[in-house]
Amino acid sequence: MLRRIATEVSLLIALLAAPVIANAQNEIFMYGSSLDFQFTGTGTDVIDVVIPGCSGGVFCWSGAAQGKGSVASSFGTYVFSSATATPFTLVATSGGGFNISQSKDVQFNFTAPEGTLTGLVTFSSLSAAVLVGGSYQSHLAGKLTVTGGTFAGAFGSPGDVTLQVALHFPVTTLAETTNSDTAEIDVGGTIVAPPVCAATSSNNSNFNGTGIRGGNFIWFNSNFTANGVQNGTSITFSNQSIVFTANGTNYNLPVPNSVITFSGSATCASTFFDTATMTWHTTVPIAGSDEVFSSGLAYMVPASGLPGGINPVDWQGTFSANTPGVSIQWKWGAAVYSSFSTDYNSLGVKAAHTNTCTFNNSDHAGTPENFKSSVVGGARGGGGSNFTGSWSGTLSASLTCP
Repeated sequence: MLRRIATEVSLLIALLAAPVIANAQNEIFMYGSSLDFQFTGTGTDVIDVVIPGCSGGVFCWSGAAQGKGSVASSFGTYVFSSATATPFTLVATSGGGFNISQSKDVQFNFTAPEGTLTGLVTFSSLSAAVLVGGSYQSHLAGKLTVTGGTFAGAFGSPGDVTLQVALHFPVTTLAETTNSDTAEIDVGGTIVAPPVCAATSSNNSNFNGTGIRGGNFIWFNSNFTANGVQNGTSITFSNQSIVFTANGTNYNLPVPNSVITFSGSATCASTFFDTATMTWHTTVPIAGSDEVFSSGLAYMVPASGLPGGINPVDWQGTFSANTPGVSIQWKWGAAVYSSFSTDYNSLGVKAAHTNTCTFNNSDHAGTPENFKSSVVGGARGGGGSNFTGSWSGTLSASLTCP
């Protein structure tokens, strides 16, 4: 069965600077559109993909963008392009993703009122699509070799930058099928999520005896270690909530979804929050860390405040992975801040305990580095240098596959 997908795609490219400028934060948030994209299909094959081409047989992929850090801009445009309509092909892997074989140059161009950036892109892999909150998500990984532009100096020399394109689009856009699109083959004739290995987990702990003032914020944060991951493994933490009772009131706080991708091309850990899908995205090397940030919630305490000693406090959710054989050990903490932000990308969240792209210090994973001066006692923290709160017990979750 042949089918064309016409859908809006939200993209984010995280540009991680070379080690000589490890303190720089370089991200370009991109919002564009695409005609064709990949899913794992039924049976043993896949729905193939050809990235859309412009007229005249030229590969082209463009849209609007916002940038921050060393590529700071309020608005700009980006274009991926190539002189050929098919600069690379995809080869399916056993995990549901793809390796990429690129035969032609792909140019990258970013233009904003504040500056420009140009380079050559080499794509390497595409992860399997994972269904999260009604949208499929996947990651296109590669390398950008910076060749010019006013932002080029931020990336050092030779200016090789790890590149990741995060793609998100709703399932509702996949309803139409035709028999005329030879660019894409749906082997099974049915759109399905890739086989998911999953486990629901509930981790109970408690707050310490310090009362929490109204208007302060509780920073709930969790982290994990994983065994059995491979290149392209994506672990999703979804359907999360934090449940407790205080002063006769039942609280059920929804926590944003998160997707953690283990990448063979990643040399350090990074994280960002996608406001379009309300999802944390963390990328780590395959070796991982003893603490990998999984998810976080900033909760503003009601005016009446919260008492100390709340017990139990239950963080629950479902872990899933796109590859079999994954087991997880996870824990959570909660610290109180007198000043904080619900703009998660402004927090400076540390992506892991060790080997991070920014904030290379001894702070724990989940530390909101940009607000450390505002930490006070309460929840599971004592203030001072306890930026995440003390950890709950560590809970194991072995993901069961269908």
